[in-house]
Amino acid sequence: MKIRVLAVASVLLGLLAGQASASQALNNAPPVGPIILNLDGTAIPHSYVNYSTTFIATATATNLSFAFRDDPAFLSLDNVSVSTNGGPNLATDPGFEAGTIGSNAPAGWSYLNIFGATFSGVVNSGCGNGGKCYYDGAVQAYDSISEVISTVIGALYTVRFSLQESSSQTTFSALSTNGDVTGTGGNGIPDVLSLPDLGVQWALQKQVTENIAVFYQGFYNGAGVPYFPSDLVSGLGVQWNLSQRLAVYTSYNWSLDGQGSPSGGYSGFAYAY
Repeated sequence: MKIRVLAVASVLLGLLAGQASASQALNNAPPVGPIILNLDGTAIPHSYVNYSTTFIATATATNLSFAFRDDPAFLSLDNVSVSTNGGPNLATDPGFEAGTIGSNAPAGWSYLNIFGATFSGVVNSGCGNGGKCYYDGAVQAYDSISEVISTVIGALYTVRFSLQESSSQTTFSALSTNGDVTGTGGNGIPDVLSLPDLGVQWALQKQVTENIAVFYQGFYNGAGVPYFPSDLVSGLGVQWNLSQRLAVYTSYNWSLDGQGSPSGGYSGFAYAY
């Protein structure tokens, strides 16, 4: 028996479903099967909200699965519990505290991403009640985590979990509905002079040696930099001038408004010609 709890955020105007293959995610439909909770059409929680649902076991082993898709931003899952008659929590690592940061599969869970969705789920820090959560922003297709739980045939089980989402959208939707079936633009944001088209950045730089400089930067990102979709970000970095024309740089940045990933780094180079 497989149980899937669906959490999906890609809200927009006018349904346009695409095709999907194992090598490219194109507005892929949600999983099918004995689904006990589907959040499609419900309000998106922008701070942690507690959910619960029930199922009656039909086998001695039940596969509990959470399937995720979030084109515009990220979902944070925490505090998973499965119990019957007020008994103990049967879920393994329910708060993901034993998981390795950045791992797709939490401790005791398995991970599946058959369509190769980008921004796939990972164990993340700085979120959740215990400091970690499962953080998923799968784009244009679903990925999932699951674990096998021993159950008693005919017994009623209650599944509980906490969930929040980091975009400015208001309603969960199973598919992108704005016609964008290939990328993070399939997020329900109208294609008419929207803020995600805007990008502003600033920087203060201090030369440390002839070839090395440190800088403090910030930017409002219009979804141009992955990991920071429509976000206000600030960070620190280092620049190394390899020649008069070529420089490389790296930085680590933090979200100031909580709309995207809590933190992340990126590197690159600049060439003058």
